[in-house]
Amino acid sequence: MIAALALSIALFSVQEATPQENLDALLSCQSIETDADRLACFDKRATAISTLRAVASDATPGSGFGDEQLERVQEARRDARAEEPKSFDAEVEAITYDARGYAIFTLKNGQVWKQKNEAVGSARLREGEQMTVRISRRLFGGYRLKVLKRGPIFNVERIK
Repeated sequence: MIAALALSIALFSVQEATPQENLDALLSCQSIETDADRLACFDKRATAISTLRAVASDATPGSGFGDEQLERVQEARRDARAEEPKSFDAEVEAITYDARGYAIFTLKNGQVWKQKNEAVGSARLREGEQMTVRISRRLFGGYRLKVLKRGPIFNVERIK
């Protein structure tokens, strides 16, 4: 299994996603460490987007109605979902706090995640302390961040 998975993307299928979400999903493949897995991720995301783009470009007004039932669209959606990681682990570069006392996690991969509300098992984390976190997609949307080997769980949103 891949040691560090790419950042998970929104739960929406490629067709229902905005152009920015589709781009983010494709770019999330960059953080996969092994070459073969990274290439497979790029290939699957690009194929799914290309298939849906072709379906959209063939459409005349109203002709796309019911496309979700077409086998090629369903296959593209399945491929896109299969490639989406459920979680990934990352090293924390820095922890800071906003005016409300909510944690802002800067990861070594350049991503920045901000706490959205009170944490489960919350304890103020020490700035400068080395730690690994696991960010995972929640069942009904959103993300959670768990500090490994310590326990606090935060509802977070990606801000960079």
